Amino acid sequence: MSLPPLDEGQQNSALRRQAEQRLQNQFPDDPAFVSPQAVQRQLHELQVHQIELELQNEALREARVQVEEAAERYADFYDFAPVGYVTLDRSGNICQCNLALASLLGRNRARLVGARFGFSVAMAERKLFAEFLWQVFDQGSEHSCELTLIRSDDAKPGIRVVVNAMRSNDALQCRAVLTNISERKKLESGLQASHDLLEKLSRNVPGVVYQYRRWPDGRRCFPYASAGMADIYEVTPEQVREDASPATARLHPDDRDVVQAALIESARTLQTWTQEFRVNLPRQGLRWLSGLARPERLADGSTLWHGFITDITERMRAEADMQQVMQAAGDVVWISDLTERHIFANRAACSLLGYTIDEYLTMRIADLLAEPELAGLPAHMERLKTEPFVRREWSLKGKNGSTIVTELVTQRLGEDRYLAIGHDVSDRKRLEAQKDALQATLRSALVREVHHRIKNNLQGVAGILSEFGRTHPQTQEAIEQLVAQVQSVAVIHGLQGQTERNQVKLCELTSAVARGVGTLWKRQIDVAVPTPWSERVIGPADAVPVALVLNELLQNAVKHSHPATGVVQIAIQKVDDTCAVLWSIVNAGDWPGKGSTPTKPLGNGLQLVHTLLPREGAQLTHHTEGGYVHTVLVLGPPVLSFMDDFGFKPFHLLS
Repeated sequence: MSLPPLDEGQQNSALRRQAEQRLQNQFPDDPAFVSPQAVQRQLHELQVHQIELELQNEALREARVQVEEAAERYADFYDFAPVGYVTLDRSGNICQCNLALASLLGRNRARLVGARFGFSVAMAERKLFAEFLWQVFDQGSEHSCELTLIRSDDAKPGIRVVVNAMRSNDALQCRAVLTNISERKKLESGLQASHDLLEKLSRNVPGVVYQYRRWPDGRRCFPYASAGMADIYEVTPEQVREDASPATARLHPDDRDVVQAALIESARTLQTWTQEFRVNLPRQGLRWLSGLARPERLADGSTLWHGFITDITERMRAEADMQQVMQAAGDVVWISDLTERHIFANRAACSLLGYTIDEYLTMRIADLLAEPELAGLPAHMERLKTEPFVRREWSLKGKNGSTIVTELVTQRLGEDRYLAIGHDVSDRKRLEAQKDALQATLRSALVREVHHRIKNNLQGVAGILSEFGRTHPQTQEAIEQLVAQVQSVAVIHGLQGQTERNQVKLCELTSAVARGVGTLWKRQIDVAVPTPWSERVIGPADAVPVALVLNELLQNAVKHSHPATGVVQIAIQKVDDTCAVLWSIVNAGDWPGKGSTPTKPLGNGLQLVHTLLPREGAQLTHHTEGGYVHTVLVLGPPVLSFMDDFGFKPFHLLS
């Protein structure tokens, strides 16, 4: 807003006329006026007055500039203010408004001037606005009301505003300020909804939801408490809003100091406060309560807890009844907390391990376990997080150092406890061990008897075959080979019948097969074993094939050497640090070299050797050196393994 420009010529002309008129009034037709002295004096006055006028003119110009700048600032403040400004006449027509009001109504400002403001008010509130406008013009004081404005775009929701209005001095207009409170209303509505929800939840949640505040000087109060405060402490939320004493006075005398100390510690560490305590209530009497609250430090140094307290009287009574039942139970019962510390043990548990109740309450689960059981405890506790219960046998250590095997069923009790129920199974385990040992003895005796009978029957078969060979000379060579094979199998069963396990010692097998082949062919076969020697054993699955392979290799060595050329020798040697061994069979003769063809094809014996040779852990080679054939058989895992106890037999190489 600006003032109309000043016409400087007109201003000077008006001032001159005023000066001449004043001079005429002061000196009308006075002859003295035209004297030289008077002229000089008047000239001086005129000059001084001229300077005064110039100063006044400068001051007026500066004032004009300031007014124009102020009017400009006012116009900017008016137009760009964050609230809506509007000037209304008595009929409610808009005389003037700013840009914020036009934005609120969603219309062009130029089109709003002259429009009726009431048309922008929601239909249901237009009567309210008319009464409000009448009060403003009638009473002259400032008035305010809340209205809903309708934007030109009906698709958008109405805008809630607060209108503050006051009439002008001439009572022809009123000026109003409109503040948009739509967002505030939404927030208030949301807060009210949250408050209503909290109240509804707290009314339906057993116990009291509360805020508890404590200052360093000891002052305490409950800034907020749900209606459950009346049930928990038998006081109203209003009674403890400024002072918590009406509630804390209800604490049981034996628990009051403990509860206060726990709250002070929670305030110091800002750790969650959780506690079970008793109160004495005028109407309900003695009750058990459980509280949990999380603290926060406020700027003034006080501590504010947010939490809830519930009545656990019935649970405590049930636990007391359950403890009586558990005390009378014949099975051992332990209860521990989340730190695995025992909080209950019945008389049976005391009797089982020899500890008193007080000793149990100072011990953890791990303190009761025998040393070998400690490694399995973490995995056991993890299983309890996902499984309803876990059944397992544990070796427990008694107070006197004894070990008691106990079968326990462990499960979680709620979120903060573990329950273990079980009984001593040491006697049962001893009986089971005795039963297993007896069954193993009987089974071993039966197996040895079966092997012994098989060996005897095989020896009988070998005798019948030998007699058949003597009466039928044309089959004697084949019969002798078959007899040797049957005797090798008989050797296996004979050796297996001598032990409680079906394993066969390597050296004993070699000696027995060599003795059988030597007797059959009436030839000397020497066996050499290094000293010292860690005995190897052959498993039950490979014992018969290895015996037949050795039998065929020895028979082949005997058949292809003459008695005059010397004895057949077998040497057993270690291959490396493993259990692998090397069988070396040496006999006089010649074996085709690499790339050559034997003078006659391999016999059935060697074909049988290659067929019976284990696919894994066995290797067979032949070579000639100095007129002797060396047959080398290497055996290793899984055919061979070390024997637990060392079997040693003093074999020596005969020269």
